Amino acid sequence: MIFYIIVLLFLWHFSMQGTFAASVSLSNPTTENITDFEQGYELDVNLKINTANDTKYYLRGVFYKSGTTKYCGLTWNGSSWYNGPFSAGDGWKNLPTVTISSDSAELRLKAKLDKDDNDCNTSGEYNFKVQRYTQKGNSVLDQQNEQKIIAELPKLTPSEKPTGKITPTTATFLKPKSDPSPIKPATPIPSPLITKLVKIDYTPAITPDVTIIVDISETATVAGLMKKKEYNFILLPLFSGIVLIFSAAFLSFRKIYKLMG
Repeated sequence: MIFYIIVLLFLWHFSMQGTFAASVSLSNPTTENITDFEQGYELDVNLKINTANDTKYYLRGVFYKSGTTKYCGLTWNGSSWYNGPFSAGDGWKNLPTVTISSDSAELRLKAKLDKDDNDCNTSGEYNFKVQRYTQKGNSVLDQQNEQKIIAELPKLTPSEKPTGKITPTTATFLKPKSDPSPIKPATPIPSPLITKLVKIDYTPAITPDVTIIVDISETATVAGLMKKKEYNFILLPLFSGIVLIFSAAFLSFRKIYKLMG
């Protein structure tokens, strides 16, 4: 009985190995030296695994320093650089995918160092390998030929160094000052003086049936010429008539006096 149990366990072990064992081959890297955070690192990935056709896997490129398991870096998914989360919220589905055909799949993978990650933003020697995620989000580090990379990175300025912790920020709204300085009125520009002559038509009140005769004689000088005096001859005929009346009366009186004498 024990013998049969051992045989069954032995067969199960090899069947599981044949079904799930996988290997990754990395080749044709673009460089062995990285000198800038924006410099991408590309290489060919060949995945061999004994599984059904059309099985899909998600691949992540990871950097890490020797002696640590602090994986870091960003992976290009065809439209953007992605750096997690990977194991929560279906984050692994943001990674580039491969589809198995005849127990293998190939992909040109692109990754780069992450200047916002303290484990990934200093100069030194890094190792690089590929992490595989299943459709359910389980991660596997298959047997593979890890790559060696030398990073000679520029020093980050204080404003570029990551804090290591992201805290939510609160928006600050600017409030107007409670006692704003009064705005001085603009100095008025003097307008040109405009003089308008207004003609006043004044008609003095005149008592009815009263005739006012004004005789004005003036002498004025216009352009060096004297103005001639003007006399009013309205009373001349009246004076002439009075003289004639007195003359006729005098002659009549004289004639009567001779007749009586």
